Amino acid sequence: MSILDKIQRIRNILEATDYAFTCVKSTNHKLFGGTFLNEKDTKQIILENKQLLNELWHLKDHVKQWLKIEKKPTDIVEKRINTLNSMKILGDLITDLKHGEHRIDRSGCNPKIGEVEAFLKVNTGEVTFERHPDNKISINASSANPVYFTVSILDDKNIKIGTAASIGEDVRNFWRDLLKELNFPFE
Repeated sequence: MSILDKIQRIRNILEATDYAFTCVKSTNHKLFGGTFLNEKDTKQIILENKQLLNELWHLKDHVKQWLKIEKKPTDIVEKRINTLNSMKILGDLITDLKHGEHRIDRSGCNPKIGEVEAFLKVNTGEVTFERHPDNKISINASSANPVYFTVSILDDKNIKIGTAASIGEDVRNFWRDLLKELNFPFE
């Protein structure tokens, strides 16, 4: 992949208006509590989340290569990564997924992938929850926004410290800010 391809890849990731962490989207908001995803869907959602997080983490390699070509110092990338907890968590997750074991602990919490979660992005309208006689809960949204699925991120005590969506959003904003500061060619 040429540096121009890598620059375009960075642009595509960072300029997406809705970088949703999902592979299953539903605009049918009558989802019922309990099991509404089968095991295949759940595995696919986890895989998609891992792939998206991996892409966000490995932007650092592309950015460093671009900085080298521009004859700019590359150490700013690692220094900045170490200032944002979401980046440190992401680095630990990706390292563990790649190597199958915990090697580095930038974040101090030994993060791992947890369970699949669903969330609504409702900009306008109303969301209602209804409990049914069989104890299932339906979620209804009046706007046409889809339901997104993400995975929880847990620490070494199995306490939720975020989701792939929230960490991914933090990391995407991190890259946007850093690249603007470095005068990255967005156009």
